[in-house]
Amino acid sequence: MLVVALPLAVLLTDVFWPGSTDLTYVPAPWSWLFRGLYAAEFLTFSVGLAFLVAGRPLMRRQGRSRGLT
Repeated sequence: MLVVALPLAVLLTDVFWPGSTDLTYVPAPWSWLFRGLYAAEFLTFSVGLAFLVAGRPLMRRQGRSRGLT
């Protein structure tokens, strides 16, 4: 699921916010920090998206009421 969610996160970022990850005007010594930040954001968004899609059965197994899951 994470393998599908990560490219989806990268593609949807450019669809909804075009140019938001463009580092053209960021000076070279600092651009790697932004690349790392974007990589972390894409990874955490993908993990959250994967949990929203696949996490419900895991939460239901804990035996809580339907309203809490």
